[in-house]
Amino acid sequence: MVPYFVLRGHYQTLGYEISRSDQLRSLPGGEWFEQQFKAGQFYVVLEAPATETTPPKPWQPVRISPTRPTNLAANQVAIQGRTNRYGQISYGLETYYMPEAQRNALNTDISQTQDRQAFVVEVKVDGSGNAVPISLWVKDRNYRF
Repeated sequence: MVPYFVLRGHYQTLGYEISRSDQLRSLPGGEWFEQQFKAGQFYVVLEAPATETTPPKPWQPVRISPTRPTNLAANQVAIQGRTNRYGQISYGLETYYMPEAQRNALNTDISQTQDRQAFVVEVKVDGSGNAVPISLWVKDRNYRF
């Protein structure tokens, strides 16, 4: 059963590799994160895969920074993350709201897919690092907002 929020409709809660503190600590800059891991904001630099595919491959985290990085390579983007006082990490991408017409098909696809690598979220990131999900891939099916 897909959860329902009365003002926005049905949704799925999503998790990401970059939402795990051990993943962030292993990146260049991770020593800062380990020492400063408390409520606040930070940035993760993500790098595009070498080739475009359908469905797309996830971008890979390459480093973490306490401030918004500048002079990124053309195939990189910095996404802003936040930690709360309980150590939970979020990027504003954790909830995927879906149209009513897609709810049943998406719920069926998700329940039949056990491979975590089969899920990819396409995201738009602005110049400040704020991110918004625009579509969700489950294997070879794309669900757009």
